[in-house]
Amino acid sequence: MAKAKMNQPLAPCRSKSGAAAAEEENRTKRSRSTQEYSGDPNKKPRDAARTISQEEAKLLELKLLANRKVELFSDLPLSHETLKALHEMGSVAMTQIQSRAIPPLLGGKDVMAVAMRSTGKTLAFLIPSVEMLCNQHFSPRNGTGVIIICPTSELAIKVHTDAKALLKYQTQTSGLIMDGNGWRGEAENLVKGVNLLVATPSRLLFHLKNTKGFLYNNLKCVTIHDADQGGVILKKEIKHIFKLLPKKRQNALFCGTPSKETDELSEYLFMKKKEIEHHVLITLADEKPKVNLDMVRQCYCIVPSNRRLISLCAFLKRNMSKKIMVMFSSSNSVQFHSEILRYLQIDCLYIHSKMTQQK
Repeated sequence: MAKAKMNQPLAPCRSKSGAAAAEEENRTKRSRSTQEYSGDPNKKPRDAARTISQEEAKLLELKLLANRKVELFSDLPLSHETLKALHEMGSVAMTQIQSRAIPPLLGGKDVMAVAMRSTGKTLAFLIPSVEMLCNQHFSPRNGTGVIIICPTSELAIKVHTDAKALLKYQTQTSGLIMDGNGWRGEAENLVKGVNLLVATPSRLLFHLKNTKGFLYNNLKCVTIHDADQGGVILKKEIKHIFKLLPKKRQNALFCGTPSKETDELSEYLFMKKKEIEHHVLITLADEKPKVNLDMVRQCYCIVPSNRRLISLCAFLKRNMSKKIMVMFSSSNSVQFHSEILRYLQIDCLYIHSKMTQQK
């Protein structure tokens, strides 16, 4: 017992001296760290470490942008209003088609560009159009300075939406004319003055022939968007349209995939001009997305005509939980089959060419 009592105080003495030494060493480290970080005792060293990591992240981001050769819209000679609108639209860096198409269009050259969808073609021709109207101080009394032709009403709505957003801080006006809308309201807007006009071919041809007061003598630029979607009908309508428009103008043609119709249309647009060096051809075939067709399941079944309706209803009944699109050869057939399916308690929606755009 006496040996145990003698040995007990020795261990605590060694632990106290070790703890005191460790605590004093931590104090010296903390004092050095507080001296290093701006003399602020409340500021912890990990704050500085986080700041350094943010700076490193910015440097890495800049290196990535430099390696990818991403150009910014602010590098172009654009107006402050256009840059502000682009910033609000969330567009800062240019895509490949934009960086290659916008400079020659700003320089007044004719451009034919081939690029896949969702690569930024809309802004590639809208930005030079807006800048041209701004630089030449277009107002409603000057009439239409830019016409953008879209093969479908849906595409025209999308382009007009982007045009309105881009013209948010400009004084120039924009308008939309397309199939399915009332032509009287469109005619009133055209007479008042529309500087940037988005149109479908058939409705534009109608107003060119029938709307008195539609001022297009000051036309400066015509752009055909997604010309490969229109086919032969678009080519015929555009030839009629161009016979009515002023000959001295800038032309631009954008398409997703080249075809026989687009080649003929480009020859009709560009080859009549004597200045061959005035034309710019841009092809971005490397931007084509890779599609694995092996992953798409395709099958068919040949059914006699007297069994088609029964087979269709049976197939739809078995797949009520899936999204299905059924195509028919005519508008009357769509209307007829939709009524039968609803009578058989198969919920369905229908759409055909005889419906108004609002519906």
